[in-house]
Amino acid sequence: MSIEAQVERIAKAAAMADPTDLPGLVTLGELFSELIEQLDDPSLKSLADQAGTSAELIERIVMHDIDDLESTFEEINKSIEYAQNVVNALQNQQPVDSIPVPGHNTDENNPEIDEELLSAWVSGCTDTLAELEAQTLELESGMNEETLAEIRRGIHTLKGECGVLSLASAQKVCHEAESLIDASTANGGAFPVNEILAVLDWLKEYVSLLESDPYAKAPDHTELMQKLTTSSDTPEAEAGHQQAEPEIEASQTEEETDATEGNAPSDSEPVEFPCNLERDENLDEFLIEAREHIASAEGAVLELESNLTDSELINTVFRAFHTIKGVAGFMNLEPIVHTAHNAEFLLDEARKETITLDSSYLDLILSSCDMILKLLAVLDGEPAPLRCEMDELISRLQSAAKGEVKPSNDSQRKPKHPDPDQLPEPADSVPQPPAPKPATKSQKPPAKKEAEGKKKRTDVTVKVNTERLDNLVTMVGELVIAQQMVVQDPSIEAIEDQRCQRNLSHSGKIIRDLQEVAMSLRMVTLKGLFQKMARLVRDV
Repeated sequence: MSIEAQVERIAKAAAMADPTDLPGLVTLGELFSELIEQLDDPSLKSLADQAGTSAELIERIVMHDIDDLESTFEEINKSIEYAQNVVNALQNQQPVDSIPVPGHNTDENNPEIDEELLSAWVSGCTDTLAELEAQTLELESGMNEETLAEIRRGIHTLKGECGVLSLASAQKVCHEAESLIDASTANGGAFPVNEILAVLDWLKEYVSLLESDPYAKAPDHTELMQKLTTSSDTPEAEAGHQQAEPEIEASQTEEETDATEGNAPSDSEPVEFPCNLERDENLDEFLIEAREHIASAEGAVLELESNLTDSELINTVFRAFHTIKGVAGFMNLEPIVHTAHNAEFLLDEARKETITLDSSYLDLILSSCDMILKLLAVLDGEPAPLRCEMDELISRLQSAAKGEVKPSNDSQRKPKHPDPDQLPEPADSVPQPPAPKPATKSQKPPAKKEAEGKKKRTDVTVKVNTERLDNLVTMVGELVIAQQMVVQDPSIEAIEDQRCQRNLSHSGKIIRDLQEVAMSLRMVTLKGLFQKMARLVRDV
């Protein structure tokens, strides 16, 4: 699909978007992500950055990280308007650089800044930075996962807010700080206390400048950015982690009592969801849609086994996990969000061709589907899986995203099936003639088949209330009866005008076609049944 067509789809989806329509917001975010994939031209980097910022804002809306929805949607609409201007410039063969970028160089006295919104943000930012500083100092005495998550979430929120306010420098600093935290904790290293405190000090200085002058230029952050980027590439975090191990072990002895009282989760305990979770229509719809997304993902994975490079199938699986993660985050279903996020990240690496899929990766993706189905069953009252099972799966997903596929504990305990090629041949078997050698020109048909596979599109479905469908089918039936009454009326049969008879015949054909379509709505596809059998055969 061309960039022009993709931008038009985004504009239409945004026009129909509503802050309470979660599936619509998720779809809009996916459209922005698809646009980013198409923007491989360096001259369109500004458009790709705008699309990435909009996709991130939409995700934060879904995750309830944004309070001012009106201003956020206005920012997204500005990005869409900019994309449309870029498309018009490309069509008219005009330079793209001449088009003003929303929020570009806002730190350097951009007159488009919203002073009222900035003033509200500055007034609340002081307390936020003070709280983040206290939490950061708390991690000096030992690692605490809850505090670490709060710091990361706070910096992520600041980054998004700076993006809405078009504070490009602050947004970039927060982004690098967030990346440093992820890199340090992912490698098992110590929390980068000094670097994060430097970031908070810089933000305090910038906020104080903005408090007196909304158009103040951002303080110099070149040295800070170098410090953040170099810290994420050095092994100091891991060394710091080794030095902090005695302190962590000492703190663990103090926390053992709390763990026995149920304050700390154990690996042998089942996965738990929030106690205040209410069963409502949104949750019921989510369970239905999530299971459909998982079924779609499993079908795409099974097809991927015959064509591991099919980007359309990879995108299908990616979108399934992405949608589940977004809606589950809105409903505060943290275990599902965590599992879907790691599976989505693995698939994103495959989309970027950082890793090459094989059967081991597909097994891991199917295991993620199984885990999400187990977590969904918990919401229906079924027993919950153990926390150690989910943690093991997430660890394997994170390792696989780096190109290291670890076998599961269950697969190590399972006996290996003998290779059919190594089985002894029966004594009474008849020797088979050698298979004919393939012709040298036989390489072209697979390429053609692969090209056809890439063009294959999945069916798109919508949710409709069953009562409405029943009423539609009933009304169509009444229409057919009324049409037959009109046609069989003696006064109508006495009409000899050929034009009138032809119109009646044509309307009768349309009504019969409408009846067939309405009756087909009552049919249930058998694809899901056979798809489950295909998965069962594969596992066996």
